[in-house]
Amino acid sequence: MSDRTNELASFRWLAQVAVPGLFLLLPACGGNMEDPKIELNSKASMRYEIIARIEGSPAALDGFNASVNYQVTNESCVPMTPVSGVKVAPTKRIDLEVVPIGNNEYRMFVFADRLKDEDYFGKGICHWSLVAVSVIARKGETEFSAGIFQKSITAQSSVSTYYSKNALAGTIKILDSGSDRQSTYADASNTFAISLDAKEAVK
Repeated sequence: MSDRTNELASFRWLAQVAVPGLFLLLPACGGNMEDPKIELNSKASMRYEIIARIEGSPAALDGFNASVNYQVTNESCVPMTPVSGVKVAPTKRIDLEVVPIGNNEYRMFVFADRLKDEDYFGKGICHWSLVAVSVIARKGETEFSAGIFQKSITAQSSVSTYYSKNALAGTIKILDSGSDRQSTYADASNTFAISLDAKEAVK
């Protein structure tokens, strides 16, 4: 599979465990990684602008929100869980401010180094890394999920996720994760897309 297909498969998993659009915060050492001990990096400088565009939709959507997910990359700084005896890399989700800038077009900013590397468990410095930015667009009862992963963000590239226009009826309560290929659909002309463009932003 292509890197983009692998990324989309990973994002589908993230979206599924995060319904309705919230990333799972995994437990570590029996605790919750929403613990306020996790600090923001006051000197964060790796700032990126993400522009989301809903392309080809015949109607305005009812809502749009976004979040960014981070994960500790070195499990050596995390103690084993008391029951399973395994180490679970902590994750943290942060909501992003979404600013409408046009018809079905939105802007948000994200810092790749937003969380502070720190010794949170007394086992050495935990190093945080950006995993992905996820967005959820809503139409009626239906939510459309899309995401852009760290590799694409730092490469300042664009990714698109395609959906059937039939789903815009919004009558079904479902999280639609779409496809990275328009050709997935029998009638490509009956699709719309959420495109996410990333570029480095001057602080």
